[in-house]
Amino acid sequence: MSLVSKDTIGGFFTLLLGLSVLIFSASTLPVGSLTEMGPGFVPVLLGSLLFIFGTLIVILGVRTGSSAITPSPLRSTLLITASPIAFALLVRPIGLAMAVFAASLLTSIASPNAKLGMSLLISASLTILSIALFSYALGVPTPLVGSLIRWW
Repeated sequence: MSLVSKDTIGGFFTLLLGLSVLIFSASTLPVGSLTEMGPGFVPVLLGSLLFIFGTLIVILGVRTGSSAITPSPLRSTLLITASPIAFALLVRPIGLAMAVFAASLLTSIASPNAKLGMSLLISASLTILSIALFSYALGVPTPLVGSLIRWW
């Protein structure tokens, strides 16, 4: 049984994140009560839940002795990290539709087993769902086509 496993490390970081959110929110925002919730109520609640779940994950990871940590492929790590960065950099110049497509394509080709056709289908599907959800259902005022594409 190894104390250093995927579950114990992941649970420990979840526990730390929850504790940080809990302490920061409770010390800087008024929490209020159940009947009159303050702006810190939900962050304190979520921080507490993260702390509890992180603790449970650590305990289960130590008790079950889950699999050891193995290094992830560099390609996958780089592409998954690049995806939200690409979205943030592209959403204004090329619009929501193409930024979602690019970000989801980067993420879907991160797998060593990825097939280009399936990755394109997944990206197109996520783009359509994102447009339907954010532009039409929620009415988020983000242009579907950015200024760079309109100029071109």
